[in-house]
Amino acid sequence: MLCIPFALSAQPILRSDANLDAFEVTHVDLNLDVIFPWRRLDGEAILTVRRIDPQATQLVLDSRGLEVTGVDQLSGRVLGATEPVAPFWVSRPFRPGSADPLDGTPIVIDLPPSREPLLRVRVHYQTTAAAPGLHWSRSEDRGAPFFYLMARPYGARGWIPLPDTPRSRMTFRFHVHTPDGMVVLISGADDLHARPDRGSPRGTDHWLSIDHPVAAAGLDLVVADLEYAPIGADLRVYAAGWSARREARALAAAPAVRAEAARLFGVPAEPRTYVVMPADFARDVVSSDGLTLLSPTLFGDARHGVPLAARLPFADVEASVPAAGRRDRWIAQALAAYLQSRIVESLYGVDRGAVLDALAYARLDRALAGAPPAAQILHTDAAARADCVDGAFIPYAKGRLFLRHLEAGFGRAPFDAFLRGLLSSRAGQPISTSQFVAAVDHDLRAAAPTALRPGDLEEWIDAPGLPQDAALPDAPSLRAVDAARGDWLAGRLSARDLAARRYTSGQWAYLLEGLRPVPPAARLAELDSAGLLPGPGDARDESLWLALGANAGYEPALDAAPAYLRRTGRLDLIAPVYSALLGSPRGAAVARRVYSSARPGYDPSAAALLDSMIGPGAAPAQPQDRNEDQ
Repeated sequence: MLCIPFALSAQPILRSDANLDAFEVTHVDLNLDVIFPWRRLDGEAILTVRRIDPQATQLVLDSRGLEVTGVDQLSGRVLGATEPVAPFWVSRPFRPGSADPLDGTPIVIDLPPSREPLLRVRVHYQTTAAAPGLHWSRSEDRGAPFFYLMARPYGARGWIPLPDTPRSRMTFRFHVHTPDGMVVLISGADDLHARPDRGSPRGTDHWLSIDHPVAAAGLDLVVADLEYAPIGADLRVYAAGWSARREARALAAAPAVRAEAARLFGVPAEPRTYVVMPADFARDVVSSDGLTLLSPTLFGDARHGVPLAARLPFADVEASVPAAGRRDRWIAQALAAYLQSRIVESLYGVDRGAVLDALAYARLDRALAGAPPAAQILHTDAAARADCVDGAFIPYAKGRLFLRHLEAGFGRAPFDAFLRGLLSSRAGQPISTSQFVAAVDHDLRAAAPTALRPGDLEEWIDAPGLPQDAALPDAPSLRAVDAARGDWLAGRLSARDLAARRYTSGQWAYLLEGLRPVPPAARLAELDSAGLLPGPGDARDESLWLALGANAGYEPALDAAPAYLRRTGRLDLIAPVYSALLGSPRGAAVARRVYSSARPGYDPSAAALLDSMIGPGAAPAQPQDRNEDQ
């Protein structure tokens, strides 16, 4: 079972307590001190606030897991003064509001009545172990401290006290103090001291800014000892180790991918930074405005028929189509996955695009089988999918099929014209699900009213699972894999006569995916003796093989699983292996033994899910300052 029910699923929408009808935060000056020994951020947030209601005397900010130590307001008024005085900070009373397990504890700040339209409020605070989304790790190559935070799905309230809602958009200026030699990267932020040939400088004090209003929930942050390598114009990669050139070579196709997206759909080529994350990074790919975080497991194998840059969901479109609300993020995610397929098809052939779609569907099929209904719906909040191992993948894969469905119904040429118009008309403006549906009705359905059946859009967007008429991907090269697998299982073909040595990584994964029900251990031994097992090059193929072997009770797989589970923390790869091991007494003993030693090296959010799967008895006691998502 790879989707673990959790208490927060009943309350998936992250609510803001900020009183936006009374005050609007327009700008944040943030001074942040990253303290690795204590696993803590010390912050000073200076908020520029526009007063909307002249009678309002309480400013309410969202926070979760923050300890506020002081609040003051910049003032230039002194009672009885006859001449102007220099502005000075005046302490203001504050108190916590009603706490909520998901939404956190709002900060209520008392302010005096005033007719001044603008005010500046300074909040002194520090993070605690209850702050969600903060991750303290170490780089594998250097063993150096590596800190990163991802705002989604918990919002930005775990590291900045502010109105944490898509309705509130503001500009930012950051001053981040770190240990010497660190690089600081923030979604959508310009490093004020970066150089085109060397990237962001490494040092102790870093100044960055975001000059266009953004929602704080989209901000990700990386602080680490990283090396820089350019990929092309406005494209760069950072990685730990002595050089980032290997990673740059793996991503060398990125300029061609972006050029093809611009040619097909007019997607603007915005600057983008790739960061290779530590081995305990729990996800495969996380993209935000201008920043893409990549698991190191993506860089292992050269047998892929498609370069890595083309296998990544097309992140630039996610920046071009921001969500109006947290339940609307599926639109950009679906577009990112659909454009990935179209770009691969255009650059590398129709069959390779279909292989990509087929593998995504196989993973989606597994995810939907274990996910609660709320996690399967496109139009839902990310928190509803947060305890599903493949939850973050669902809107990409299901959304890809949905857009393929629209393309088939209306025709490729009209649908391409629709997407080009949608992307150009939005021009970075937030889009809601109702607006997307209205655009389909106005621009597509009006010209072809019978192309879709009544209620079709609603079934795809608002219902769990897949509609019965969903068209599943079909790749000619995978039909040959189907035939070879069937012949081998039926005994008409020996393992040595399989063409698996010539398979791409995608074909090999498809071969393993189709071994259902699981063959007995003796049949797997045939593949082993034929030298067809995946090695440590491709982490996904290895995960599929180890899970298959564990389900069959194949001893060599049981012996190889511990080393694999210790060297990667990517949740969608290790959870299936743990789940398969737990299916037998021998495997369960292996799973509990390896988990007790591997758990301290896993990301806290991954460990929290695996605790629910494996059981608390397998989890060793953790240090009190270990940062856990609550």
